[in-house]
Amino acid sequence: KCWDDMGHCRRRCLDNERYKLLCKNKVSCCIPIRKSYDDTPRPLPPLIPIWHITIDVGDWIPVSPGLNDEMTFDDKEHEET
Repeated sequence: KCWDDMGHCRRRCLDNERYKLLCKNKVSCCIPIRKSYDDTPRPLPPLIPIWHITIDVGDWIPVSPGLNDEMTFDDKEHEET
C-alpha cells in the first residue's frame, strides 16, 4: 500500500488507475482515478476581484488598420421616387 493506503505499488498501473509517485522498491504507486480526483484541492479564487479590473478600449489598435468595417447607407434613391 502507498499514498496514505489509497494506492498499490505495481510495475504498471491498471487502466482505471493513475501514477502518483514511486514506491520504495522503485515501482509505481497506482491510485484509482476516482480517489485521486477527490483528494485534489480546488484552485484558489483570484486575488484581484473582477470588478476592480478596468479596460480602456479607446487605446486599442484595430486588428487590420487598413480595413474599415463601418457601413453607410444612402437612401437618396428612395427619396426621389
